[in-house]
Amino acid sequence: MASEDRSRGGGLHIKSCSQCGGNKFRFEFGFEEYKKGNGAANCISCNRAHYFTPPDPVNHPPHYTSHPSGIEAIQVCEHFTFNIGNAIKYCWREGLKGDSIEDLKKARWYLKREIKKRKREAKEAKK
Repeated sequence: MASEDRSRGGGLHIKSCSQCGGNKFRFEFGFEEYKKGNGAANCISCNRAHYFTPPDPVNHPPHYTSHPSGIEAIQVCEHFTFNIGNAIKYCWREGLKGDSIEDLKKARWYLKREIKKRKREAKEAKK
């Protein structure tokens, strides 16, 4: 069995081949078949086949689970206020779905909103 990581994406992400330790794989059936659950990858070094399940696009889509730590953004963000959590989320997943600049602007928007909220609350507390 390959060295596996099942914590991300609800599927199997091959880290290394258990037979030779290789870390480069070739998809046998292509990415579209992989998404349907017919995925397999062969180790380029020893040609051993590794079979795995596709990512879960609803509960654990790839852009949620691709951080190198294996942690999903929500696991961190749920410990913060709404605005701070969203800012962290957009920084965490920056560039994974498209434009990095747009993601960073969204993070900035939530940070500005939180700053305004805290200033307002501090002003009201002084009254």
